Amino acid sequence: MLRGKKFKLREQKKSSTTVLPIDIHNKFEIEVIDAKTGEIKQSVKGFNTICDNLWKYLSFDKTSYANYIHFGDGSGNPAPDDTSLFSFIGYKSVNSSGYNIDYENGIFSQQYSIQIQENEQVGKYITEVGIGYSSSSDTLCTHAMLQDMNGNPISIQKTETDIINIYSTVYVHFN
Repeated sequence: MLRGKKFKLREQKKSSTTVLPIDIHNKFEIEVIDAKTGEIKQSVKGFNTICDNLWKYLSFDKTSYANYIHFGDGSGNPAPDDTSLFSFIGYKSVNSSGYNIDYENGIFSQQYSIQIQENEQVGKYITEVGIGYSSSSDTLCTHAMLQDMNGNPISIQKTETDIINIYSTVYVHFN
C-alpha cells in the first residue's frame, strides 16, 4: 500500500568527467657528485606542475607515463598546458626503485631516477626537469624549475668531473 504523494524524480545528467578523490604531486631531487671523490657537491630540488598530458595519458593509455626524465636550460613559470620544457636539452630512460603504499595515511609513492655520466652533457646548464612518457620533447607530464633551499631559481653547470643524479618521486594521496 502506498501512502502519501508520488513525486517524479528528476533525472540526473550524466557527466562526461569523473572526479577521482586523489591528489598527485611530484618532487625532484638533484645531486651533483664529484666523480673523483664521490662527494656530493650540490643538492637541488624542484617542485613541479602536473601537466595536462599526465591526465590524458593516465586516461587513455595503459602503459607508464613515467618512462623518461627530460632536462633543459630554459626559464619561465611551468603551466598545466606545457607539453615540453622551455628549452629541451635531452632525456634519459628512467630506473624505477619500486613503490611504497602507506594505507594508514593514504599515500602511494614511486621513485624514478636517471644518472648523467661525467662524459655526457658537458658544458650544459640544467635549470628545469620533467617526466615524459616518451623520448620526444613534446611528451611532458610534469614540469619543474630547479630551486635552492630558499626557493630561488638555480642552475647546475655540468662539468666533465660531475655525475648528476636526478630523482623524481611521484606521490598520490588518496582517501
